[in-house]
Amino acid sequence: MTLKLPEITYPLAIDTIGKMLALGHGMSVHCSNPGCGRHSTVDMTELCRRLGVDHSCKAVDLAPHFRCTKCGEAGRDDKRIGFIQHTPTRQL
Repeated sequence: MTLKLPEITYPLAIDTIGKMLALGHGMSVHCSNPGCGRHSTVDMTELCRRLGVDHSCKAVDLAPHFRCTKCGEAGRDDKRIGFIQHTPTRQL
């Protein structure tokens, strides 16, 4: 299945995961529970396939779709997560 990425218009507003993918941005997710610190890089293509390219990239809108499996297995709150959005960097 081929993803149809959104058109990029200016002034630029990166407000969907589809726009993030189209511009080469990435994202990582991390657990905020004390003593856990688990983190992972998000596969942006798979995220767009699952949620749709028009899904918001705001943390409040993404959080319901993520959980920390390590904390869930240990009986701790598994929804204390945060996101870091990464801009593309040029290789020198």
